[in-house]
Amino acid sequence: MSAIQEPPPGEAAPPPALNLAKVLQQMLAVSDKVSDLIFSPGRPPQVELVGKLQPVSISGLEKLLPAHTAGIAKLIIGNHEGAAESLEKFGSADLSFSVPGLSRFRVNIFKQRGTHAIVMRVIPPRPPRFEDFNLPPQLREIVEIKNGIVLVTGPTGSGKSSTLAAIIDLINEVKFYHIVTIEDPIEFLHQHNNSTIHQRELHSDTPNFALALRAALRQAPSENRRTHHRRFPQERREDHSHTSVTIVSLHRVAEVDAARRRERPGRGHRDSESNVAHKGIHRTRRVGRQISDGRHGAGRNGRHANIRWSA
Repeated sequence: MSAIQEPPPGEAAPPPALNLAKVLQQMLAVSDKVSDLIFSPGRPPQVELVGKLQPVSISGLEKLLPAHTAGIAKLIIGNHEGAAESLEKFGSADLSFSVPGLSRFRVNIFKQRGTHAIVMRVIPPRPPRFEDFNLPPQLREIVEIKNGIVLVTGPTGSGKSSTLAAIIDLINEVKFYHIVTIEDPIEFLHQHNNSTIHQRELHSDTPNFALALRAALRQAPSENRRTHHRRFPQERREDHSHTSVTIVSLHRVAEVDAARRRERPGRGHRDSESNVAHKGIHRTRRVGRQISDGRHGAGRNGRHANIRWSA
């Protein structure tokens, strides 16, 4: 996780008129319902409010210059080497960012037309609680699962992260477990309650999901959460499925199906480890229960997350 700091010596600083903390404060002051902050060259700073973009009038930033957005990107990345490398190599970077006393953000920095653009998702100061959403009461059964897998699926903005955080918060409150999360990036900060919870951020605390998951096997977790993961790592997980519950965020269950369909009868196993994982997924689809039918969930813009699980 990054926080505001001075740019490293020898690197170009943003224009002197830019005070990032003050800019963020002015943007958040527009409304307590601001969900995203957007910085794009050629436009003023903008906030997303109830699904609509709205410019924010800030002296000296009537129209952002490429130097402004590049400077903001450097301030946000700070000494986060993984994010800097990702931005340089792949053209985008995901990370969390905080301004002490103001707010935390989930940030995506990306390159476009040779310049930088930044989108900052505002993260509430506390994790969402189960009672905050219109979640079905059957979902509380997840707390009692001793081993197995839970899939939380849905498109971007459907509420996967909020739903996951609400489930983790409930487990943290009512169970005496060891919870390990692997997140890209860390969004909601969970405090130790009855459970002990450790949160690991991709690229900051661990280089990839596969290594973090393998390490989790040796960390005696009761719950293991992975978020914003588009593909299951090709990792040996047969022991893990018998020792704890794994809660996974995926964009669509169809993505899991596509991986499973690669293995056809008569073609052999492309990978014995991935075959173990796909069998578990097949079992989840076969006996799992779809909890959300579009009426429940914690999503924005009319989208909803789906939850399936098997024990």
